[in-house]
Amino acid sequence: MSGVQMPASDATNSPQGAAAAAAAAAAGSAPTVPQRIALYVGDLAPTVNERTLHQMFSQVAPVQNVRVIRHAITRQSLGYAYVNMHSTADAERCIEMLNYSSLEGRPCRIMFSNRDPSSRRSGKGNLFIKGLPPAFNSKDLHDFFQGYGFGEVASCKVALDEEGKSKCYGFVQFRDDDNADKAIEETNGLQLEDHEITVMRYRSKAERGAATAWNNVFVKNIPKDIDEDALRTMFEVHGAVSNAVVMLDGDGKSKGFGFVCFVEGKAARKAVRALHGALLRDPEVPDAEVASEEELAAYSKASEAALESFRRELEAIDDPEVAAQLEAERKARAKGEAVAVAAADESRQGQQEAKAGPEEDEEAAAGGSGGRKNGPRKGTRPRRPMVTAAAAAATVGVPPDDAGARPPKGYKRVYAGRAIKAADRVR
Repeated sequence: MSGVQMPASDATNSPQGAAAAAAAAAAGSAPTVPQRIALYVGDLAPTVNERTLHQMFSQVAPVQNVRVIRHAITRQSLGYAYVNMHSTADAERCIEMLNYSSLEGRPCRIMFSNRDPSSRRSGKGNLFIKGLPPAFNSKDLHDFFQGYGFGEVASCKVALDEEGKSKCYGFVQFRDDDNADKAIEETNGLQLEDHEITVMRYRSKAERGAATAWNNVFVKNIPKDIDEDALRTMFEVHGAVSNAVVMLDGDGKSKGFGFVCFVEGKAARKAVRALHGALLRDPEVPDAEVASEEELAAYSKASEAALESFRRELEAIDDPEVAAQLEAERKARAKGEAVAVAAADESRQGQQEAKAGPEEDEEAAAGGSGGRKNGPRKGTRPRRPMVTAAAAAATVGVPPDDAGARPPKGYKRVYAGRAIKAADRVR
């Protein structure tokens, strides 16, 4: 199609930019670039072309131009396009009337174009929803979240298989990130047409990949009589094992640690959840010196709480419901800690004011430090180092090194976790 142009630049590619251009025109200084409001149109069938989109949008309002984005070499459609409208009002009317309309057998998504790559890739306001009713489509998902009044929904998408049937999960993007948090609090675990939905933050491929790609397990504190065959047998009940090795010293004796490589990462995580912290009989300790069953039971009960936290973190990788529960618990803890710190600061300030003498009061009134020496205030906590989400995900499956915890006499406490270089651990 001739005359097709690229979407407008940032200056006129948003409702705010269009308003600024109109104001400039009213002031007698007409903008040098014609006003264009670009709409993004996604989830298009490969056969949809510029003519099809022009005919569709021109039924609602005049269209400036259309461009379907294509592969640079094959010229095949990449499944999305840009439609430039003459005004914000026209663009909004197109979104209202045409969004999620079926176009050559596929519902298309329409929204204002966002030309800021960092904003698009930030993940702000993006939610993942699992457990949707099979009949739910993208428009139903949009209407459901928009109807709750959390704020403006920018886009919704229900994932479809090759036959166009719902995969029962989807994505929702809010324009305001705070509204996404409200949606999680209000709708997670809600019953939707007899289906309980899970609503949680969307994680990028980098974060998901770092957490799920590993399949190599590091094992230590294993008894010296366990060879490679025994190690493989112990782990392969949790999934197919491609290789197992016990590290040996110069005399061919076990060093007490090794590695197990699984075919699938999910099996590796299952094995770590089951075997980290397990107690194995140490043959080097005589039977007469082995701890009693009562001591063994007491130790297992005491260590279970510490193990549970690590196991839930691993389980959250494969179960979105557990991930949502952990996220809610973290927020609750953070909120409680903030309240406690604020109360402690208020109490400390009151005590300092009560102890302040006349000279200190005068100096404080003049903007001084109240006699406090330079440096951090007594009782303040040092800031924790910032750890990015990607860095944290890169060490999922690495339990804390609790080798110092003494197991009952006659037993070895197995350490099983993701095989990772010591330099890559998050401290």
